Amino acid sequence: PGTLYRVDENVGVIVGESGHREFKTLNENAMRILVDGSMRLGRWVKVRATQSSPAHQELVFQPCQRDLAGLILEAARASAYVRELKLVVSYPVFLPGLKLAEPGWNENGGVFYDQPEALVNLKPNPDRALDILDDLVIDFPLKDEASRQNVYAMMLTMVCRPAIEGPVPFFLVLAPLERTGKGKMIDTTL
Repeated sequence: PGTLYRVDENVGVIVGESGHREFKTLNENAMRILVDGSMRLGRWVKVRATQSSPAHQELVFQPCQRDLAGLILEAARASAYVRELKLVVSYPVFLPGLKLAEPGWNENGGVFYDQPEALVNLKPNPDRALDILDDLVIDFPLKDEASRQNVYAMMLTMVCRPAIEGPVPFFLVLAPLERTGKGKMIDTTL
C-alpha cells in the first residue's frame, strides 16, 4: 500500500514534486524498474566443487524479467492492496460527509491531496469567503448577478466534487464578444 495506485484498470504510481504530483500509468518496463528499485530478486545457482570448497548453491541477483513485471501488473489490477485512486489534487477538497481532505492519501473518497508548501499553515476564514470569490472574478465582464453566481458554482464544484455522489453540473462558458477573457476566467476559477 502506498506504492501502487489504480485508476479504473490502469495501475501506476504518483510522481512529481510536492504541489505538482500526478498519476502515471506503469507499463512492463516501468514496473521492472520499480521492482528492481524496491527489492532484490534472486535465484539459486549451483556452484561446482573445487579443490578448496564442496559443491553448494549460491544466491545471485536476478533483475526483474518482463514476464514477471507483466504478471505483477495484471495482479495489481484486482489486488485489494492496491489503492483505488479517483483524484490527485493540489488544492483542498471536501470528501464524502463534507470532511476536509488531509494531506496525502485519503481512503474516504480515494483522493490523494498533494498539499503545496504555501497552503501548509493556511487557516480558512469563512467570513471573507465571498470577498475572495469576488476578487477572483472582479475583472471579468459578467452579464448579470446570475452569471456571477454560476461562476461561483463552477469554482465550488471543483472543491466539493469528491463529496458529491452522483452527477454534478456541466458548465459552458459563453460570451457575447470575442477576446473578453473566457479562457482566462476558466483558468483562474478552476
